[in-house]
Amino acid sequence: MLCSVLAGAKTLVEMAEWASDTARVQLAALGIGAPHATTIGRVLERLDADTLDRLAGAWAQARTCARAIAIDGKEARGVKNGGGTRVHLMAAIDHDTGAVLGQVDVGIKTNEISLFRPLLETIPALNGVAVTADALHTQTGHANYLAGRGAHYVLTVKGNQPTLNTQLQSLPWNKVRAGDRSLATANGREIIRTVKCVSVAAGIGFPNAEQAVQITRKSRPIGTRAWSTETVHAVTSLWPVPDPSGPRDISRIWVLEPEEAHYVEVPYRTMANPSVSLWEHKHALARPHERGIAQVDEAALFRTMTVSFAGHHRVMDSRTRVDEQEALAWVRAVLGDEWAAGAYWQGLLTGLGATAQTLYFRVFLNEDYKACEAPAIFSGPELEPASFSA
Repeated sequence: MLCSVLAGAKTLVEMAEWASDTARVQLAALGIGAPHATTIGRVLERLDADTLDRLAGAWAQARTCARAIAIDGKEARGVKNGGGTRVHLMAAIDHDTGAVLGQVDVGIKTNEISLFRPLLETIPALNGVAVTADALHTQTGHANYLAGRGAHYVLTVKGNQPTLNTQLQSLPWNKVRAGDRSLATANGREIIRTVKCVSVAAGIGFPNAEQAVQITRKSRPIGTRAWSTETVHAVTSLWPVPDPSGPRDISRIWVLEPEEAHYVEVPYRTMANPSVSLWEHKHALARPHERGIAQVDEAALFRTMTVSFAGHHRVMDSRTRVDEQEALAWVRAVLGDEWAAGAYWQGLLTGLGATAQTLYFRVFLNEDYKACEAPAIFSGPELEPASFSA
């Protein structure tokens, strides 16, 4: 049955057909024939669902080294219980692999909140793991339980915690540097997600909370100009990485994007590196992959740096157009004479009417942070030395 489901079977008939068409030889070697759909149904009826969930979860846990686990509840499609109502399941899912590490049935006489702890009790190894969940599970009891297990949390905050929600909304987010910014297209829409994290000196009104999180999602149908914006907040017990030169981004944090239940992760491990967006990270990886280089270490990626003289747009959410000469002057001022002398012209992005909107430059740095020649993996006709007038 498991093999047939992995092969795409969704019904008892499809399971039986798969056994007959694909596994006949293997079953014959065991001295049995391909089972009929009704036989498979009778076997499943006799199984204890809770025991099966525990065994399947233990099997997945033995083959998974989970660093972050998402708690998510859904109604199972096309399935009803004996009373005719939909079956509601809550699962613990590994972020990296998508494997279901544990699952419980949320009956009509209970709810997800009361089953949060029993579900996680089926996972012995929680020490150091980050557990993410939606606003329903932003409960003080859940936070204290995770702390007692040595785990961390990232929890969405909404109206069920009104005081905490008010505190997070009132923070000066316009003064907080973005830790991650990603650009994507999905379902015919352009989507920009920005994630900010900040510690609060006065403390956050939730047990063991170390940082507050803001996620801003801007989207619009492709080909249109008007953006719709949605902002949600979260709290996490993950702490910032200490750094003698000043505050840096946090290490490995997952935050829930509200509409698509998509978890966004800070995209790289060495947090002493400067902040980059997920788009910039993917773009940097694409270049060596296009040239047939499969393995690219993180240090090589950060030898290239993109500088935007209009970085304040991320904070102010506004645009101030300047002419090309002023833009070049800004770039040189930001880079300094030494880096500007080693800068490369990357190209420009045009908007409607072929109007230049964004100029791109690259500076490649050696281990001493001195400007150097472009590595071979970035060579190409579109990359040429820049020239800045004095």
